[in-house]
Amino acid sequence: MLIQLSETFDRCCTRCYHFPELFFNERFVKLFQNKTIKKRLRRFVFDEAHCVLEWKEFCEEYGWAGRVRNYHPDISIYATSATLPPQTLHEVREILSICPQHTTIIHCSNKRKNLHLIVRRMKFAQSSYQDIQFLVQQSLDSSFKKFMLFCDKRTTCEESADYLRGLLGKEHQYNIMQSWHAHQS
Repeated sequence: MLIQLSETFDRCCTRCYHFPELFFNERFVKLFQNKTIKKRLRRFVFDEAHCVLEWKEFCEEYGWAGRVRNYHPDISIYATSATLPPQTLHEVREILSICPQHTTIIHCSNKRKNLHLIVRRMKFAQSSYQDIQFLVQQSLDSSFKKFMLFCDKRTTCEESADYLRGLLGKEHQYNIMQSWHAHQS
């Protein structure tokens, strides 16, 4: 697989996605020492950067992720996360060997005035979906209000959507879609 990756990289690749534990795989280290590949590397990106701190307890390679600097000291590191309080940010920067003097930190809030979090205690069996009925009940009584429902499985999400559509009826579904599309153009 690594030989194929090397050949592919030589021909056309500009990006390579992998887990931090591969940084320490002997064959992968050799691959990234290849001159052609080394020339193409621009940055290492750590999405969900808080994981290098949180996951290092059960996967120690995450705690070593900054050692990639030993092989590529001049390549920038780009780390993103929605959950980096100051202490976690400090520790992640240490793990990733990110120099504070050469770092730009961009803080963006995900707080939105039009978004509200609602948590409710379930009263009915989970498989009945009756506890989410309130989401569409308001649109039956007045104008439709947009909402998002998060589920832990795709099938649960699909079943929830089917349940809510069933509560609305075809005519109401059509009116909601017409209204929604009118605001999208």
